[in-house]
Amino acid sequence: MRELADLMNDALAERSQSLTDLPTAQVGERLHRKVRFRRARRHTFEAGGVTAAVAVLGAATWLTVDRGDPAPAVSPTVSATPTPTSTPTPSTTPTPTSVAVAVADDILGLPPTYALPAGLLQRTTPGWVLSTYRSESYPSLGPVATHTVVLSSPAGELYRVVDLPTDSQVRLLAWEAGTTSALVSVEAPGSDDAARAVLDLTTGTISPDDRLLGATWYVGRTVSGAELWLDMPESETTGTLLRIEGDGAPEPVGEIVEDLAVDPAGRLAVTLPDAGMTTGTSFALLDLVDGNRSVRDVGVEGRRCHVVGWLDDQAVLLWCWDGSAADAWTADARPGLWRWDITADQPAVHVRDVVAGEPYVGPWSGEWVRDGVVAFGAGTVDVFGCWSGAYTWGDGTFTLVEGPGPRDDNVFWPRTSRGDVYVEAFPGCSGESEPGAVTVHRADGTSALLLPVPPATGEVPLWATGLSSWVVGTGR
Repeated sequence: MRELADLMNDALAERSQSLTDLPTAQVGERLHRKVRFRRARRHTFEAGGVTAAVAVLGAATWLTVDRGDPAPAVSPTVSATPTPTSTPTPSTTPTPTSVAVAVADDILGLPPTYALPAGLLQRTTPGWVLSTYRSESYPSLGPVATHTVVLSSPAGELYRVVDLPTDSQVRLLAWEAGTTSALVSVEAPGSDDAARAVLDLTTGTISPDDRLLGATWYVGRTVSGAELWLDMPESETTGTLLRIEGDGAPEPVGEIVEDLAVDPAGRLAVTLPDAGMTTGTSFALLDLVDGNRSVRDVGVEGRRCHVVGWLDDQAVLLWCWDGSAADAWTADARPGLWRWDITADQPAVHVRDVVAGEPYVGPWSGEWVRDGVVAFGAGTVDVFGCWSGAYTWGDGTFTLVEGPGPRDDNVFWPRTSRGDVYVEAFPGCSGESEPGAVTVHRADGTSALLLPVPPATGEVPLWATGLSSWVVGTGR
């Protein structure tokens, strides 16, 4: 069966071949990970993995400062997002107070940024975003113009934190707001092996950790705070989920097939039961605490299903379609959404049919927003082409969160934190090579551009890469 996800992978492979001169993990490798493992992040972990410069088919409390701080130099763009059909959780976010200095600096390969004020990292709160920009020009793909850690306020003001070696690949994985270090993965020049490391945000010092080497991907954290890593080589579809408690050695939790989704509480993961499967009528549940693994049938007769994501810590959202159909994303396949309650010994419950013109929700694509609401990037049923936007699903309704915009973006990678939806978007569907930008869409109906693309210059009229990784600051 040739599903849309398979077509996406084919397009990624073709795109990777056309950009073979890019450094490792700049395009092809990152995209491969994105398609296969983008469900390895959960809201309660509030952690990010890699971000993409990809081709495919198809906050809380603001920083408080003294009244004597200078007035804002940049007015952040705030616009209304589509009104959700469900009642949003009221935002408790007060009006932000800026710490920006008078004039932002223009640095090749970066959006306008400010020098980092002393003590700002320590005063950040959840909702601030840490990122890395590793910018290269297009089409020459010449020397890396900059490799810099950048901090974004919830209003979108940008501060340069520290510069990194331009010949290395440093990816932000997790960062606790108010602290001066971040969990990262590092690929040394000429190596394909990524290693766990800790980045000192005040000095740029990277402290490697040899407990995890090779093809391992950061997933997030369990309910107890242990780190989860997936050991799955690029050429394989079956891997081992590892757990790290503090300074201890990695411990195997259980087998993961193809991909996984972790519940909002960080207690359970759902995956495929057997190697070689991409869809099915049953799924494996893996207990992240004791390692117990069980296989459960969803009980949807005559249909095949894939996991979208968790609706809450007891139920999974499924996309199911006619088992005899060749594709899962056409109206002829009679697709629909089912709610599968893992605590009840009964079949999944049909929620709603999906018709032509509505979003096609791909496998493992959902990010938990709040109970009953899931965010995802999607294409359109019966439209063979690029993605149409980032959406949420809740109360029986699809809501467009972010559409193509002025750049005609057609790839949308959402993440969620504290009820807000962060969307990385870029035009990469038909062979374009442009960096992504990240916008936050808040539960109170406002939005702000947090991580823009590097501006074009006379020296570099077009950037092939820019934003290379980003994470939303978590709470203590």
